Amino acid sequence: MAEKTDESPASEEGGKKKSGKKKLIIVLVLLLLLGGGGAGAFLVLGKKEDPKENKEEHLEEEHPQLVFAPLDPPFIVNLADSGSYLKATIYLEFDIEKAKKMELDLAAAAGHGSGGSGGGEKGPPKLEGILKVKEPLVRDVVIRVLSSKTVDEARSTSQRDALKGELVEAINDVVGEGDGPVTNVIFTEYIVQ
Repeated sequence: MAEKTDESPASEEGGKKKSGKKKLIIVLVLLLLLGGGGAGAFLVLGKKEDPKENKEEHLEEEHPQLVFAPLDPPFIVNLADSGSYLKATIYLEFDIEKAKKMELDLAAAAGHGSGGSGGGEKGPPKLEGILKVKEPLVRDVVIRVLSSKTVDEARSTSQRDALKGELVEAINDVVGEGDGPVTNVIFTEYIVQ
């Protein structure tokens, strides 16, 4: 019987080692399955889009890149009905991509290079594309529209807002495109005397 007691502890110790190894293997297999399942789920479901990021991309598509550039020098014109004059400093708000595209189309039609303004220039914004190419015509149409106004029309706030729309339409007509690059006209100085 003494021999049985000697063998018992040794067999139990070996059994504990085997069951401990089995538990370790089972735990490792479970961890691998969980890790693999998590990685698979991540790859299948993909990264959720950040709503802010998606909203910013949507806004960029809706709103083109707008740039403001001065029509220098300021305009000084005689008004239609009297010896009064109007002095106006005007900035054009325009879609830079439309202006550049129109310039490329014009250059291609004429058989020249793009002749762009070299986007890396420092300093204040400048007219781009077709607006730069046709600047003399743009200035001429602005002078014609401004000088056609009477003193009362030039002084009226509501008429001034209508004048902005008229200038946008006239400038885009001169540029020669239906939906031209100019989106707004801004008066930074407007004096009727």
